[in-house]
Amino acid sequence: WLFQNGNPQEIANCVWSCGKLGVKSPKLFDELENHAEWLFQNGNPQEIANCVWSCGKLGVRSPKLFDELENHANWLFQNGN
Repeated sequence: WLFQNGNPQEIANCVWSCGKLGVKSPKLFDELENHAEWLFQNGNPQEIANCVWSCGKLGVRSPKLFDELENHANWLFQNGN
């Protein structure tokens, strides 16, 4: 429901909260993996960074998310804070 109805900030906030609290939510992170391309097309650098941080913090493997990160590295550096 969240990924079909939420915007990138709402999704990033939920994912970041899991990382901050140390809560592994397999279904949430599976959806993040499935929507990685969408996140990079619609999200801003902060929202993307929060999702990537949460994966790293929790040790969640997300190959699609990190592939998108690699593909958009220049954009992130140019548009990030």
